[in-house]
Amino acid sequence: TAARLMYVEKTYPDVDFCLPTIMKTMNEESEEIINKWDVEVYVENGIDKCRLIDNGTTYIAQPFLCAVIRKICNAIGYHVELNQLEQTEFGSIYFPHAIQTTQYAEMFPGWTVKELFEEIEKLTNVSFFINSQKHSVQVFINNAFYKNAKLISIKNVIDTYQVEVDKEKAETLQESNVSYDLPEDEFYLLAKLKKSILNIAIRKSFDSYSSLSSYMRTSDDKTKVLALNLEDGREYVSIGHQIIKVNFLKDIEVENATNTIELHLIPAPFKSWYLSVISNIEPPVNLTGVEMSIPYIATQDIQEEEQDLNGTLYGLITENIVKPDEHKRELLIAFYQGLGEEEVKERFHTLTIRFPFSFIDYTTDQHDYKVPGGSLALWDIKKNYYNDYNINTTKEFKITSYDVNVYDPRGVFEINNKKYVCREMEYTLSKEGRKKAWTGTFYALVGKEKDINIDTSQWILADGNWRDNGVWLDNGRWLDE
Repeated sequence: TAARLMYVEKTYPDVDFCLPTIMKTMNEESEEIINKWDVEVYVENGIDKCRLIDNGTTYIAQPFLCAVIRKICNAIGYHVELNQLEQTEFGSIYFPHAIQTTQYAEMFPGWTVKELFEEIEKLTNVSFFINSQKHSVQVFINNAFYKNAKLISIKNVIDTYQVEVDKEKAETLQESNVSYDLPEDEFYLLAKLKKSILNIAIRKSFDSYSSLSSYMRTSDDKTKVLALNLEDGREYVSIGHQIIKVNFLKDIEVENATNTIELHLIPAPFKSWYLSVISNIEPPVNLTGVEMSIPYIATQDIQEEEQDLNGTLYGLITENIVKPDEHKRELLIAFYQGLGEEEVKERFHTLTIRFPFSFIDYTTDQHDYKVPGGSLALWDIKKNYYNDYNINTTKEFKITSYDVNVYDPRGVFEINNKKYVCREMEYTLSKEGRKKAWTGTFYALVGKEKDINIDTSQWILADGNWRDNGVWLDNGRWLDE
């Protein structure tokens, strides 16, 4: 137990994988619990205590995303010099799976390294920078990449022109709709509501979850209500006396967007499960188990069953459950930040039970988050990782310049008093070296100026005149000429 316990008590970077409880479902009647943990209640020095014991038959390592990145890079002869994801909530993402192997490569059937890294880039808005000389890799969050960039003013620009790019080729996260490629089972139909459901739902807004909960538990007219908590943007429907969070995996929709970026690293589905309590004290603890939510992995088609709709919004959402495509290889993700904690009271005992705690979206009444903000809700990811500034890829700005300097293309460039980022620089080389004229393709950088921490004291004219806050035209001339 002690050796396995380390992999639920610790998280990345202390360990490369974790052992949270996973449910493997073969069909509606058959399921297997992987990484099963029970709670044993015992007495120590006259005090009732609880501890986790590994009481299952199958234990499978669940790898952390950042560990997978490092191991893949090491396997091809590179070391990860910097990974900015490790300092964020994304550092606690892991891949739930049910493949009985200790080989990392076998945990991603049907996936290439290129496909996996591209999906990581899309979900987290990062870029992988490869240094072939040092055999090193740096993983930068694009959202913060230009915040401390050096401002470079390009001199001796003799020609500039703008090129309109096909909007369908403009695929930045700021300019596109973004969606998860979700299967159509009950969990996902609730997590992302169809437009037909949204069209018939009766929408009501509440200032807090407590007021929302009070209404949904007591109102007689709630069967088709879609309730919005204005505190955190979460939405809920009722089924009987239960209140269920819905639509938290909805798409990001951008006005006038012509492109949709589809994400194939998808949040794991969750099911309710009871953690067993084994009592070794007197009087015995009268608990059959403690309810918790765990990821589940469907390994076979889930059979459709009849729903008692009763005209409720819940029934209308789930009536179109279909069998998943058996050929599709889904790659699931979830957060694991260590053990959760719950106080349980019964007639003779009050116990503090700790348990492996996986999740995909934080809840306001849960205090077990070690890293704040852990959510795979797209609007939360957009707010934190997509929004600081926008690189307008719909228009390419091309220049020809005689500037003699050789610039690092990762900076922020000032051309005619406007800021750009570089897509590419093209030099013509001869036996004497680089020819004088060179060309570059740039995109306009639009965003929160205060978040782009750049030094604006630059020499920007060919004759060396100092910039003095004058107003410039696009052609680089003074406004009063």
